Amino acid sequence: MKVFPYNHSVLFLLPILHLKASGLGVGGQLFKNTYIGVDVHPELDNHFFLHYKYSPKKEFLQLEAGLMERRNFVKDIHAGDDILYCFSVPENYKEEYKLFKQGKYSQFSNTYKMQVLRCYELGYEDPLRGLYIVKEENHRIDFCNLLFPVLNKLEPLKEVIEYNLSNWTEELYFRSTSTKTLSRVELGDQELFSVPNENEVYKLEKVRYKKSKIELNKNFENE
Repeated sequence: MKVFPYNHSVLFLLPILHLKASGLGVGGQLFKNTYIGVDVHPELDNHFFLHYKYSPKKEFLQLEAGLMERRNFVKDIHAGDDILYCFSVPENYKEEYKLFKQGKYSQFSNTYKMQVLRCYELGYEDPLRGLYIVKEENHRIDFCNLLFPVLNKLEPLKEVIEYNLSNWTEELYFRSTSTKTLSRVELGDQELFSVPNENEVYKLEKVRYKKSKIELNKNFENE
């Protein structure tokens, strides 16, 4: 199964900026991730950060200028060859931010759910509707297509997750198998996406800065 390369913040917090993910470079070479904190900046808790590999190219500088012009832009933080852009959470999104940290995605307001879908240019209909996928061999679901079912806690996705968990083995990960069946897993009223974890906080103190190489002039003499 293809591993999602970003934090949960990318899916659920980027929409706060009212910009499309593609316009922010998500999926490109320079976009790295999104975070809800930086370890050495506790004063910036309850903010969110966009992480990029810095580039002097015109396209990136234009993107940077656009980010810094946002009303909720706070500051930029340099991290070696990378840079993080810090944003405050507007008052009207603080409840969504709180729910996100608790992993309660289905409790977002309907307005914000639509904003998440618009950010990723997705429709407002269930992409799993009408598909008999619960017992399909080697079934795969695109991560962005999961957004609508996750936000609305839809039964088809719940059935897929319950089936996969009930039939999981180390040899056959997230696919049906008759070689070994575990006890039936039932999610009940749980959310259909995992809760954000410690990976949502950027570890700035672990960044290794390149040491400046200073070549001393051999003919230099102290006066």
